[in-house]
Amino acid sequence: MKSFTEYLTESKKTYAFKIKVAGDLPEGFDQSLRDAMTKFSIVNLSKGKRSPIQEVQLDFPELKNESVTVFELEVHYPTTPQVLQGYIGEMCKCTQDRLRVRSANEPSEHYEEVMKEKDTDYKSLLQTEEIESESAQDKVGDKYISTFLKDLQAASKERAQKDQPRAPASEAMPEGTSISPIGSKATKGK
Repeated sequence: MKSFTEYLTESKKTYAFKIKVAGDLPEGFDQSLRDAMTKFSIVNLSKGKRSPIQEVQLDFPELKNESVTVFELEVHYPTTPQVLQGYIGEMCKCTQDRLRVRSANEPSEHYEEVMKEKDTDYKSLLQTEEIESESAQDKVGDKYISTFLKDLQAASKERAQKDQPRAPASEAMPEGTSISPIGSKATKGK
């Protein structure tokens, strides 16, 4: 049977976070982040992965046309994302509006992973054989314009025929009946 200390040493729990920094990183940010995180007993700190520039980032909706650098952090010391965000901002001289710390188990992180998987299924249609072999001459030029104008003229003739006035309702109904404002037929004089 194992002793209590063996159980205790085997049950060391780690806490995973994602640190996201919008825009260009200040010089030496990586090293100052590593130095700041030693307080929390680092298990793993990945190199920053920079995302492409996007009009609106998921974690930074107020910023436009920025890239985001993501660091994955795992520590032994229990802490919260809010404490880490404040501490990193202070130690690395980064403003809070350009810094986000998320727990690895947050629903927003799961949503982001799902969206990345959908993006990998994307395939450029410009370089497919179907597009390259297809001729688009029937969709441009004088020939297209003349057929387009003929179609428009035919459509306007059809619309004009549909819009011709019909015979008034009073001529179509037998004498002695009238239409009430509600829509039912009423007999005059009764």
